[in-house]
Amino acid sequence: IGITNLAYDLATKKLKYSSLEGKKYIHRLAELHSYSLHRASLRLAKEYGVCEWMNKTKYPDGWLPIDTANKFIDTIVDEPLHCDWETLRQEIIENGGIRHSVLEAHMPCESSSLSSGTTNGLYPIREIAVIKTSGINKIPFLAPRYESLKNDYEFAWDISHNDMAEVYAVVQKFTGQG
Repeated sequence: IGITNLAYDLATKKLKYSSLEGKKYIHRLAELHSYSLHRASLRLAKEYGVCEWMNKTKYPDGWLPIDTANKFIDTIVDEPLHCDWETLRQEIIENGGIRHSVLEAHMPCESSSLSSGTTNGLYPIREIAVIKTSGINKIPFLAPRYESLKNDYEFAWDISHNDMAEVYAVVQKFTGQG
């Protein structure tokens, strides 16, 4: 499960991908996303059992995505962890794992964003209005609430490669599958 509509979320909060405040917010969001997925998978495992190949994962040992994240990320965004990961870890160990072998994976969400009227995954918008192609169709797409938020969106072309790499690194800290 990935995060989608991030560009819109940031715009509504007047945050930028390129700002430290924006990256701190993304850190908190990605952490809550991952933590909530792990909690839900643990709940399902308690009800239905762990997934069939749980023994091929590190979850029974208490592994969590935060364990193998590159520690350099914490020099980019000095944001503490806000969720109770250690209690969750102990519950996962006691249960012998979770219901899923992989929980987080982030993809572009192009066709999903088109049908739901949301921005693509973690990506910033390219323009307020674009033409998206779907098979043989060409469909106009407007960034959500473009009239009221047009000055708050940060365009992909205006964000440095370094800033986007930092955003992706922050999200990767809480991602089990790259």
